[in-house]
Amino acid sequence: MATDPKFDESDSPIDTSEYVSAASNAGSQFAEVSQGPDCFRDSQESDNQSLIEKHELLSDKGELSDSSISNSIDGSDPLQSLGLEVGSRSSEVNFKDHEKLHFVEFDTDHTFDDALVTRLDKFEDLSKGLETPLTKPSSSKAFNTDTIEKLKSTLKHSVPNAYLEMVFRENHSQQFQDWFFITEDGQAENQEPWDLFLNQKKPRKTNLRCLLRSFGVSSQYMPESSEAIITTMFDGMNYLESIEWMCQQLEDHTESIGFDGTFLRFILDRNVFNSAECTSSWCSNIYGKLCQDRFLRIYLQLVAQDEYLLHLRVSRQIPEFHEVLLERLFPRSSQQTFIHAFDKILRSKDYSKLLYFVLFIYGTKKMPFGITEASVILKDQIHDLCEDGNQLELIIVRSYINFFMKIV
Repeated sequence: MATDPKFDESDSPIDTSEYVSAASNAGSQFAEVSQGPDCFRDSQESDNQSLIEKHELLSDKGELSDSSISNSIDGSDPLQSLGLEVGSRSSEVNFKDHEKLHFVEFDTDHTFDDALVTRLDKFEDLSKGLETPLTKPSSSKAFNTDTIEKLKSTLKHSVPNAYLEMVFRENHSQQFQDWFFITEDGQAENQEPWDLFLNQKKPRKTNLRCLLRSFGVSSQYMPESSEAIITTMFDGMNYLESIEWMCQQLEDHTESIGFDGTFLRFILDRNVFNSAECTSSWCSNIYGKLCQDRFLRIYLQLVAQDEYLLHLRVSRQIPEFHEVLLERLFPRSSQQTFIHAFDKILRSKDYSKLLYFVLFIYGTKKMPFGITEASVILKDQIHDLCEDGNQLELIIVRSYINFFMKIV
């Protein structure tokens, strides 16, 4: 193979002097300009000189670096005090004899105490004997037993045990107790509109008593009954007919005897009240067809005067009945009358009733919204009792009063 000819810089068409660093070239030119015209030198000579100086500087640094490394090796190294050697064996650890780990196998024959369980049983028996037996009041136990038995007797169908446990556990707040007008399964014979059209028959109209039986109303709450409305009942979990259909059927019996009491019992039913079908407009429409004086008289016969839950509920169903009922319950009253009634309920510690009382009286002509003297007094009366934070109802009452005072 022929040898490659030696490269001669003179043969290259490119001037290698142009490959000097632009920074050094610019720096040298700036120095020459600053020194004046007498200091002008050839640029090629200046560049070569700077390269020589840089090479010497790098050589000096290399020597310095080598000397520093040699000095650090000759001197004491901090890793050596930990038993580590510098070099290829730096990862090895030198342990002394007393520092070496010794692995011992688990001996199953001698490590387990066979008498441990027996001693624990004896200790548990001894602890039971030293403990003072906790005796619950007989009234509380009787109340719980009566409550759970009453709840089971009202159920028309089997329900999950979790529901029974929830109602039983939370019964102290009475949130599951209410008024239920319809307590049996619905037995309505709905006639299809298409069938009536083909047979050209008119819908059969039944009397109010039979209609209520088809709804699922028990015999004790028939139209002629004067049985009072109570709020200590449990939901029977019975099958209900369509609330909208029941409203339509009741509207055709406004002239029937005993309709006022039936209408009241129906709209105050918790399931009916919570439904979207029984609207306030429908209730107001039925109320407009009745005699207001007779309606008020029947209402006070069926509902106790301190049953503020039902007072609030009927006021939501029939807004125009709100002022009429309030005037009858507190005749010729003033805000001072409401303050005394508030204090009386507060001292009885019936905080749920207190909550419904506040919601019932506020927003009326006698107890308007906004900052009033009565609102400030009511707020101050429960302020100290809410400091411990244990009475949730009082905290809610205070929140409502604060909210009502901000409404203008």
